[in-house]
Amino acid sequence: MHDTSAWSVNLGRWGGVQIRLHASLLFVGVGVMYLAGRAQFTAEGLMLLCVLLVSVLVHEFGHLIAAARSGGSCELLVLGPLGGLAHPQVSHDPPVDLKVALAGPFASATVCLVSGALLLVAFEGVEFVRLLNPLRFPTEIFAASAELSATIMMWLQMVFWVNWVLLVFNLLPAFPADGARAVRSLFWPTVGYRSAVQLAARVSLVTAAALLVLAWFASDVFPTSGVAPSLPLVVLSIVIFFSARGQLVKLDEPEGGDELFGYDFSQGYTSLERTSETQRPPHVSLLRRWLQQRRDARLRRQRAVEEEEERRVDGILAQLHQGGFDGLSDDERQLLDRVSRRYRNRQQN
Repeated sequence: MHDTSAWSVNLGRWGGVQIRLHASLLFVGVGVMYLAGRAQFTAEGLMLLCVLLVSVLVHEFGHLIAAARSGGSCELLVLGPLGGLAHPQVSHDPPVDLKVALAGPFASATVCLVSGALLLVAFEGVEFVRLLNPLRFPTEIFAASAELSATIMMWLQMVFWVNWVLLVFNLLPAFPADGARAVRSLFWPTVGYRSAVQLAARVSLVTAAALLVLAWFASDVFPTSGVAPSLPLVVLSIVIFFSARGQLVKLDEPEGGDELFGYDFSQGYTSLERTSETQRPPHVSLLRRWLQQRRDARLRRQRAVEEEEERRVDGILAQLHQGGFDGLSDDERQLLDRVSRRYRNRQQN
């Protein structure tokens, strides 16, 4: 979190969530303005950047809403060019993790469907084949006239293309995309969390290698003008490679480091006294307090259900000892499997 914050600009707190703008998004903004300026579309380039920023926010709010509905929380949101760089905190449960991971691509897909439907209904001659190329900077969609209909058409095409790029990237089974988190969640119940992360990282490395191969043939597969399509593929493969390596390194890092019981002793043991004197309770917004109350209530209900199921398991085990596995009903077998999986997850944590 500290490294991410050092490379980002603070945009304040929105509804109790700290929003930061990552430097990579600023670099992409400079690149977009350079390409738009070369094509003499500076104003349109600024419009495209506005669409990108709003689309990334919509994508990330999809994650936040899904996390809040699942009892999770998010204190920091770092906006990058292809999504957020800080994920919401959710319960250590594969179905919840999968739902939150796919909520962002679902939000981008919804925006694509709505903007694409409006383009089909209201305008003729829209070249969706060109808009579906995520490696092609769409300078030809910029309005060549000042007519209102042309401007609306330009906005809709920008919205469609930007959200299509976000959707395609985040469905890649490679870190830092949401697709890698989905792969991890799918393997998690079978092999455990640690092995699932390792498998997702290996899939990410294979994806990075495949993108490098694709970059070699990119000019033939993705015909374009301006920036060679191989360049973003090479950059993307490098990002994926180091993101996958980072996930593997995190598995080997000891939790907590120099922080013992939440305190940092890197400045000596007297830092404990200084911390206790200077710490002040953080300000909690009404929205965040309401979300926390909902999470607490949901967790209490979940604990009550789990305790009741574990009590039922005692009777089922006695029945299993007497009559064998064949004497159990389907519901009893599912209950045993669910409680056993929950126990294994606790052991891994």
